[in-house]
Amino acid sequence: MKTIEYPLFRGQYINRFVTTGTFTQIQKFERATLKGKVNEWLDKGFAIHENPCRKEFVKKRDGNIPELLLLEGDDTYEEIQVFGQSRKPRMYFPFGNIGYDASFFYKCPTYIRTYCYVDLWMPDQEDTELEIETCGGVTIWNNHVLVTDYIPFTRNLVKRTTVTIHLEKGCNHLVVCLDDLAERDTDYYFRLRYQARRFRKWCFRCQKILMQEK
Repeated sequence: MKTIEYPLFRGQYINRFVTTGTFTQIQKFERATLKGKVNEWLDKGFAIHENPCRKEFVKKRDGNIPELLLLEGDDTYEEIQVFGQSRKPRMYFPFGNIGYDASFFYKCPTYIRTYCYVDLWMPDQEDTELEIETCGGVTIWNNHVLVTDYIPFTRNLVKRTTVTIHLEKGCNHLVVCLDDLAERDTDYYFRLRYQARRFRKWCFRCQKILMQEK
């Protein structure tokens, strides 16, 4: 299988992936009544009130890590099943976007989950830092080993963290799972920035295209 390769410099965002797209699962919660100044969002912004159903969702999601999907090798473009839905992974080109973005509008509370896959190629092993930005939850595995399960779930308010990742010499299989509880307009994205000082190469597998930048 051919690959598309890109140089990787300090401070650069990793933003081209093989992705499954968004799997959806409608959620049902106990009814609740909002109290207090519920119309403050008209002046202060839509995200100041935390929906009671989001609190219930976060409590259930905390510690309940999504399953790892193995996407590397010959299985990269095979159909993936999540929530009883089947999707065939495709290439994601961000163009002007520095991260992966699948923001959308949902009519009712919906659990959404997306898997993205990329290979990182290292001339030697190293421990380095990755900066993560998201409004939802980001789970990362490298070579099938869990790196982090970062779950701010702050509804359309971006949060950031930095994690240390051990990269082996040669090919590292990086899988990112993005998930969230969608409520109406939903900012659904993540940004992954490489913080090491040395030049590296990253790529993802492609069936028909071969391109390399020096």
